[in-house]
Amino acid sequence: LKIDKEFIKEVEEKPQALNLLSSILQIGRGFNYNIIVEGVEHEKQKNLLMKMDKNLYYQGYLFSKPVNEKAFEENFLKRD
Repeated sequence: LKIDKEFIKEVEEKPQALNLLSSILQIGRGFNYNIIVEGVEHEKQKNLLMKMDKNLYYQGYLFSKPVNEKAFEENFLKRD
């Protein structure tokens, strides 16, 4: 389940946004989905998400700006 960045944009400021995100996470867990949250841009967002569910995956500018395939392979995929 991929959660769009619009659902986390205001989780730090608005309790209703946090409640909505929590509900989406519960649904995903109920179906035993792997969950990825996009649009993570600040450490505070990441920490908040980690407190909600340690098994989440993340993507966003906090980790990397968009890169092409070659740069992705070189920077993020480990080869033995």
